[in-house]
Amino acid sequence: MLTIRELLLRLGVNLGPGKLIRDLNGHMNIVGDGINVAQRVMAFAEAGQLLVSRSFYEVVSCLSQDYAELFSYLGARTDKNVREHEVY
Repeated sequence: MLTIRELLLRLGVNLGPGKLIRDLNGHMNIVGDGINVAQRVMAFAEAGQLLVSRSFYEVVSCLSQDYAELFSYLGARTDKNVREHEVY
């Protein structure tokens, strides 16, 4: 019998610089501050929650008022490197 367990994800979205590189095993990978910030924002999320950075919010919220209303400001959070991130 097949059973399906609930899978709760934490997601962090950021808009920032990244670079496509080939890793030691020859696989393509993306590195850079844009990826690092997305990972930090994700670390602030609870299971089942999607958080976005201020840079992502600023771009998407300018597209329409309907998009802007999808977000709520949750405040500034400090990561393990004592870097502050505003999350929505």
